[in-house]
Amino acid sequence: RRQRQMCIRDRSRTNILQKTIKWLFYIILAWFILAVIINPILSVIQTSLWPQGALNLRAVEKVFKSQRAMQSIRNSFLLAVCLTFSCNILGLFMVLVTDYFEIKGANLLRLIYMTTLLMGGMVMNFGYLLVYGKNGFITQLLAFIFPKMNIYWFEGFGPVLFIMTLGCTHIHMLFLRNAIRSIDFHLLEAARLLGSNPMQVLRKVALPTILPVMLTLIIMTFQTGLGAFSAPVMVGGKNFQTISPLILTFANRPRSRDIAAVLSVFLGLCQILLLFFITRNERNSNFLSVSKTQAKLHKQKINLSWLNALIHTLAYALAALFLLPFAAIIVASFTQGAALRQSTLSLNHLTLANYYKIFSRLDHLQPIITSISYSAIAAVGAVLLITLVGRILQKSKHDWKANILEYSFYIPWLVPSLMLALGYLMAYDQPSRLLLGNSVIGSWWILPLAYLVISLPNSLRYIKAAYFGLSPQLEEASQILGASRIRTFMKVLLPILLPTILALIAIQFNQLIDDYDLSVFLYQPSNPTLGIEIRQNANPDTNIDAQAINAVYSVVLMGIKGAALYFIYGSSDRKNKIN
Repeated sequence: RRQRQMCIRDRSRTNILQKTIKWLFYIILAWFILAVIINPILSVIQTSLWPQGALNLRAVEKVFKSQRAMQSIRNSFLLAVCLTFSCNILGLFMVLVTDYFEIKGANLLRLIYMTTLLMGGMVMNFGYLLVYGKNGFITQLLAFIFPKMNIYWFEGFGPVLFIMTLGCTHIHMLFLRNAIRSIDFHLLEAARLLGSNPMQVLRKVALPTILPVMLTLIIMTFQTGLGAFSAPVMVGGKNFQTISPLILTFANRPRSRDIAAVLSVFLGLCQILLLFFITRNERNSNFLSVSKTQAKLHKQKINLSWLNALIHTLAYALAALFLLPFAAIIVASFTQGAALRQSTLSLNHLTLANYYKIFSRLDHLQPIITSISYSAIAAVGAVLLITLVGRILQKSKHDWKANILEYSFYIPWLVPSLMLALGYLMAYDQPSRLLLGNSVIGSWWILPLAYLVISLPNSLRYIKAAYFGLSPQLEEASQILGASRIRTFMKVLLPILLPTILALIAIQFNQLIDDYDLSVFLYQPSNPTLGIEIRQNANPDTNIDAQAINAVYSVVLMGIKGAALYFIYGSSDRKNKIN
């Protein structure tokens, strides 16, 4: 009896302890959501629409009366519309020549097309400036041939559209490629046997199958163009400015922060509307194969010789456009600063001094350390936090508290990152009780915290799917054998989730390490990140070695991203081959 009573007491104490920990965790999460997600957004809305505690549309009137603001809005929509056409047409072409048509060297083309995954936004912009900027290799060559040529030709709407068209096609190589490869080959063969030529099969059978994915990509590219930041900043020049850079300009002026707030709210409303169309498209995109057994897609041969030659020519010409900035960055990293400034390419000017200068001086090495540490802290923190939250959601499917918790972590998806950054500046420019008496001005932790916040929605989406993919029998068997919930989680569930967790950390790390949008608002001037440093050194007039240092930073960044991508995809490919 005593043993039974002691067991009952131990179980009751354990249950009380578990409930206490659970409620304490809920309280901490509620404070976290209120302090770093909800309150900054409400601060932006209040500053723009309720500055004195009552509805006031004066800031909206300022936006309509500001010719600069209205022009930036028009430029953003122009860029979004044009990018929707150019990027999706080019992305579809790239996927077709690498995975649908029988093209010689398709594997090599695929590797070249995916170099944008290594470069990212700031690095890719810098690479194209090395090629086409006022001191770029191609520009200087053309200026030598045509002395009266305008060396500032690579500025404005055209260059921004050009860079973003090439830079945004990586989403097609990731998502559209999978859709193409999942097409049922029986459908294509049936259409061919009925007398259709390859182009008719593509137009009437293959493309309608991937239409739902294309619609989602169209909305995503429109959203990317509307919120464009780095490309307009680096190559837009004075005559082409979009909404996001203008928000930064107004945010740095205390008297104009209300205009910045209105523009960020406008971007947030556009984001919500676009996400609504994406979810609606996904909900209505249910297609079934007409064949009972789906066959693996075989590449289609182009029978017309002239068309085959034309597509091969276009595919390799496009590959050259992708290779130019990539090769220019690598060559520039081994070129002396003075020679690089004069666009002089010679074996006599090759050197390792640029790398020695970066890795031998702490002030030059600091941006690399800062970006790696901030990105690692944010990626690991976001994934671990969501791993705990996902466990709560798995065990509380119909609990209203769990539903509120889940939707709260999706809020950063509904607003642009600029709005969150601006919200931190407006809500916590002075010591606040929500931050335990701290403020964000001059604080180093606000930037990794902001990185963490924008990583939450994607992390939750993947981790939640991983949890609900687990077999419930595993947990039941462990508990029948006497294991506690914590031991079951640590010994049974976590090892199964670990590959997903590690891959997700690598993905989030890759997305954050070259961030510019959040960093430019929240970084410490004495401790810049790689994105900030690359932007500041992009101007060749900064100092004689600025571009060479930038090139080394870019190579290091590409190396880090390449290692992370190999960790994600290379290891999984090896496992698939072994299995």
